[in-house]
Amino acid sequence: MSFQDKIAQTIDHALLHPTLGEAQLEKGILEVADLPLASVCVKPCHLVRALEQLGDAGIPVGTVVGFPHGSQTIASKAAEAAELRVLGAKELDMVINIGAVLEGQWQQIEQELLRVRRAIDDADTVLKCIFETDYVQEEETIRQLSKIVCETGWDYAKTSTGFGFVKGESGQYQYRGAQVQHLKWMKAAAPQLKLKASGGIRTLEDWKRMTAAGAQRIGTSSTRSILAETASD
Repeated sequence: MSFQDKIAQTIDHALLHPTLGEAQLEKGILEVADLPLASVCVKPCHLVRALEQLGDAGIPVGTVVGFPHGSQTIASKAAEAAELRVLGAKELDMVINIGAVLEGQWQQIEQELLRVRRAIDDADTVLKCIFETDYVQEEETIRQLSKIVCETGWDYAKTSTGFGFVKGESGQYQYRGAQVQHLKWMKAAAPQLKLKASGGIRTLEDWKRMTAAGAQRIGTSSTRSILAETASD
């Protein structure tokens, strides 16, 4: 297996920008359809079109639930997940209720994860819980959430949406995305839980740092540019 293929097999190629329309979706899929990707992750409104376009390419198509802020009700998240699974999604990345996590409402968080898991009623669907670590930063909070994600039968803990901008004291919005330390805390708290690093991963060096920290999946829209760097690596 080539180094490029090894990298591609870890990547969930993201086509999730709010302004991305169907023409850009189709162009984006064409750019990566020949790669052995882990998946292509699209907006819910584009799921059916992405499935049609990829056809027999052998690339799983995933989508997102409660994206990007995680503030929907538990019932609406469960219904969204069930609908998307019926439409053909093989993988679902769901944003947890961030405010409830920060307040330590662990019973509510457990209920949310269990309800969505049961709504799928399909062990073959890959479920990833997005922590949004630009907001959820404290070690103990990340560790506790990781444990609950694992105990409720989810497959992955995922760092970020890519859209978790935090307003600083200056009034400017900043974004960090995936951080090595957060991945280490996730892994230490729930060793059997798989990890997905997402947010701000744009270079081969980023990929190396995140996989070295334990990430089995990498969420990025910079797939082609990362692979292009291997020519000189």
